[in-house]
Amino acid sequence: MRSPLFPALLLALLVGPATTVAADAPKSRSAVILEEADIALDLAREGQYGRISRRDMLELNEAHAAVHRLLEGHEAPEELDSDDRIALFNAQQKITAIVGNDDKNRKICKRVAVTGSRVAAVECMTVAQREARARASRSMAGEALRGFCIPGQGASGETVSACTNR
Repeated sequence: MRSPLFPALLLALLVGPATTVAADAPKSRSAVILEEADIALDLAREGQYGRISRRDMLELNEAHAAVHRLLEGHEAPEELDSDDRIALFNAQQKITAIVGNDDKNRKICKRVAVTGSRVAAVECMTVAQREARARASRSMAGEALRGFCIPGQGASGETVSACTNR
């Protein structure tokens, strides 16, 4: 069983105050996040989070590299532009989901176009919510392809159903 402690710590570091006092000087917020990502990767490689599949380990390495790439040269995540902050959040969520073995509750944020607006919005949904929305969309599209029936009355008062197939 994987420990739920690291995911909570990782999120707390992103959201809460991130001044960690070292022997000489406080670390930057980015340094703390990078250190936590390094620790998570090391513990995963050592098997401290239980068995992690090869595919998940590759994704963990990619997310770890993304965190390092995004925070390189920055003292705090707030210095990143909006798209990079979203990418950092998604990479941290990926690490948390893999080490916590909880991919369905991993939240993913994306920029989406808003009808009638030039300003894009950020939409954050869990993997499970995105899958449910995709299933509902497929179901509605399937129903539209099958056709529909409209109940009504004929000229002599009998009940009829006019069906169309597309």
